[in-house]
Amino acid sequence: MNKVFFTVERQFCQKDVEQFIDGIDSKQKYQFFKQAKKKDREVFVVKKNDIVIGLYVFLFIEDEKYLELLFYLSSETRAFDYLLLYLSDNYKEFKIDFVFDKDEKMVESLKKYNCIFEKDQYVMKLKDYKPVNITYNIVNYCEKYRDQYTQLHSKDVYWTADKVINSPEQFKIFLCLVDNQVVGYVDMSYCFTVNQPFDVFVKKEYRNRGICKEMLTVAINSNENRQVELTVDYDNEFAIKAYRSLGFENVGNLISTVHMFL
Repeated sequence: MNKVFFTVERQFCQKDVEQFIDGIDSKQKYQFFKQAKKKDREVFVVKKNDIVIGLYVFLFIEDEKYLELLFYLSSETRAFDYLLLYLSDNYKEFKIDFVFDKDEKMVESLKKYNCIFEKDQYVMKLKDYKPVNITYNIVNYCEKYRDQYTQLHSKDVYWTADKVINSPEQFKIFLCLVDNQVVGYVDMSYCFTVNQPFDVFVKKEYRNRGICKEMLTVAINSNENRQVELTVDYDNEFAIKAYRSLGFENVGNLISTVHMFL
C-alpha cells in the first residue's frame, strides 16, 4: 500500500491553486486571489501526496502575534486537522480567530485545542431599509468623549476602543448622548463594498427605548451604498426582532466564531 503524505506549505503555485479551486468551486477563485494578494496575509496550502486539498488565507499581524481566518476551501475534512497541527507547532503564543459557516467537523477539530467558542450567529443583510425617526442626540465621535466611549466599549474583542479610534480610514463611531453622557455607541465600517456595525452597545438602564435602532439608522445613513450586513447571536430574539424592523433579513448559514490560544 502506498504511503500517504500530508504537508502544509506557506507558498503556492498559482496553476495548482487554480486547478484545485476550479475543481471545487470556481466562483471562489476571485475571493481567494483578492485575499491572498493583499498585504498582511498568510496563505497555507495543505497537500496530500503533493496534491492540493485545502487552501486557507489568514490576516497576519506578526507584532501582535495574531492570525484571523479570512478564506478557506477544502476537498477533504482532514485538511483542517493538518492545518491546525501545523499552526500549533509553528505559531506558539499566537491568538488565532476562526470565523466560518458552521461546520461540525471543524468545530470538533478545534475542540482538541485551547479554544473559546462564542455563540453561533446569524448573518443578517439589509434588504428593505426602514429607517426610524431620530429623537435622541446621536453624534459622531470626537476626542471629547474618548474616556466615556473607551470605558463603555467591549474589552474582549480584537477591535478594542483604541484600535477603532486609531483606524479612522476604516471606522465611523456614533455615540448616543443623554445629558452629555455617552449611553450607547456603534462602531461602523464604511470603506468596503459591504459594511457592517462591528460593535453595538447601549447601557442597560437605557435599553428598550429604541436607542439601538436610532444609532443604526444614523450609521446606515452614513454609508452611501446602503449595503450593510451584521451578525447576531442565534438566540437573541429581541435584537433579531429589532434588526428585522429596520429591514434586515437572515441570509446563509449559522456562523461559528472560535478563538484559539497557542
